[in-house]
Amino acid sequence: MSRRGFGTEMSEEEVLGHVNAGDTLHLIYSGRRLAGFASYTSLEMDVPSVCGFETRKVLYLNGVALDIRHQGRRLFALSAEIAISDGEPHAFTMRTQNPAMYSALSRVVANSQANSRMYPSLSDVPDTNTQEIASHIAQMLGEQHLNLSNFTDIGTYGRPLNGSVPRVNPEVERLFSHLGIDRHRGDSMIVVAVLRH
Repeated sequence: MSRRGFGTEMSEEEVLGHVNAGDTLHLIYSGRRLAGFASYTSLEMDVPSVCGFETRKVLYLNGVALDIRHQGRRLFALSAEIAISDGEPHAFTMRTQNPAMYSALSRVVANSQANSRMYPSLSDVPDTNTQEIASHIAQMLGEQHLNLSNFTDIGTYGRPLNGSVPRVNPEVERLFSHLGIDRHRGDSMIVVAVLRH
């Protein structure tokens, strides 16, 4: 199923790494058929605040795979909405090279609490707390070259993870182009959606 979802040959080890890495696993069904999975990790991070440091709950998406026949049906969005509702995190984070994943999360964020923000962005610069969250996620993932001004990492995977990427809204395409994300080179970005302030 994961291979059909990504459209590339992923090793069993890569798939199991995404599934087993989290503390929550959502099996995603379409009707009575298993359509995919999403794996999440709940984290607590100390971020700078006026009084020193403040502990914030952060939800990290380890991985998601949906059979290609079930993509574009809001199944990932529903899983993310449930995970956010259950965990009530300050921020939702993921690493991706796929504009469709960024686009799907942006719709979830737009439908969540007022004043939610998503980074990287064409129109907003991340504050120190958001940069601290991105830095923590990069360290957790072993990324050593994360650009903290735009949350990009060149050559993360060394290859594209998806066989093809569907067209997304032009603003998301502009963002990926502006950031210089080249999925064929294996570039990625850490996405931080700040849900609660």
